[in-house]
Amino acid sequence: MRPATTGPDTEAGAPATVRSPLFMRVLGMLESRERPVVIDLGSATPELLARLGPMHARLEVIDLPRALEAWQEPPDAEQPGQHFIDWLLPPGPRPADAVLAWDLPNYMPLPVFGRLMREVARRCRRGALLHMLATYAHSRMPARPGRYVPEGYDALHCAPADAALIDAPRHSSEALDAALQGMHMERAVLLRSGLQEMLFEVE
Repeated sequence: MRPATTGPDTEAGAPATVRSPLFMRVLGMLESRERPVVIDLGSATPELLARLGPMHARLEVIDLPRALEAWQEPPDAEQPGQHFIDWLLPPGPRPADAVLAWDLPNYMPLPVFGRLMREVARRCRRGALLHMLATYAHSRMPARPGRYVPEGYDALHCAPADAALIDAPRHSSEALDAALQGMHMERAVLLRSGLQEMLFEVE
């Protein structure tokens, strides 16, 4: 599936703030629910807390890259993915309505990312939305995940965590769709920054 686009591709020096229609769709869904639950796989940002505050949302914040560095696998673990999620994200009082994965698909092997997302999906209600971003238009990307914050009504601002560049995996939407079993892709949009914005629904 070739993603739709919100504007022309850009080269290095892509805009730091771009319209993000699928992120806005997630926020619109959350606004329609009473006290929604959101799992944020990135680091905490005051901007996201401010956006979710009026919704009386419960935000469960996880710095997944840092957590993966700190994790030590039990030697007798038969289901390493499940053990990791149980340690990282104990079952909450209510299932999650949305998961924000930001650009983490860029920085994890797809089989590993898919397995972790399947375990995260166990913490979600049926129909929950998974939002993610992946480098699509460019062959190079920052060496570490960026920091994404809502800006204005319908945009995301990205502050790169590292000025160094590495080769981008450039996962296709078809490859991500195949890796995320138990979910299906709702839509993919190519943003002006060269990132592919994607929305999946938990089955």
